Amino acid sequence: VGSEMCIRDSYYQSQGDHTGGKYCYPSSSLAYSVLVFTCCALVCLAILVFGRVSNVLFPLLYRAMINRYSDVLEEVAEGEHVSTWGAFYPPALWYCVLWFLSGSGSGFLQSMRSYLWILVGQDTYRRTYIAVFGHLFDLSLDFHLRRKSGEIIRMTSRGISASQSVLSAILFYIIPTIVDCAIACVFFAMALDPWLALLFFV
Repeated sequence: VGSEMCIRDSYYQSQGDHTGGKYCYPSSSLAYSVLVFTCCALVCLAILVFGRVSNVLFPLLYRAMINRYSDVLEEVAEGEHVSTWGAFYPPALWYCVLWFLSGSGSGFLQSMRSYLWILVGQDTYRRTYIAVFGHLFDLSLDFHLRRKSGEIIRMTSRGISASQSVLSAILFYIIPTIVDCAIACVFFAMALDPWLALLFFV
């Protein structure tokens, strides 16, 4: 623990950054890295927003699909001819497309988001590790003889992995859950009854 605090304090003093936040985003000197990192992060956030919108669209499309089937049954009972395409289009078709994109939290877009976030995490992991190794190699030989450099590197690896897990959990699980609850409360209050929204919130 003492060696970890020593390397941490000396590293922060040399870098002038007590938060480590600058390693969460690539340096502006690498334009390509900034572009790739920004694009991946923005696509992940866009997919996250689309997932929240799809949670609202799913029940609406399901209702439209059931209403369409009811109309088809009435038309068939009256002797009218209804084609298969006319029975399934448009609500059932859009429901299937939406299910393919983000159904059950494991659709195509969710898989793409997981893949892109791996690229973001790898870039952050690489830059942080390069900074830590660069600082360790700049220290004197006496430090490496008296301290356990391998233990420091192992602790750094665990810290980076833990920070990435916490950030991923906050961005893709905790915040979306809170947003979904808020959207559901607003939808219930507008479409059904405010007391039902209050009950759902509680």
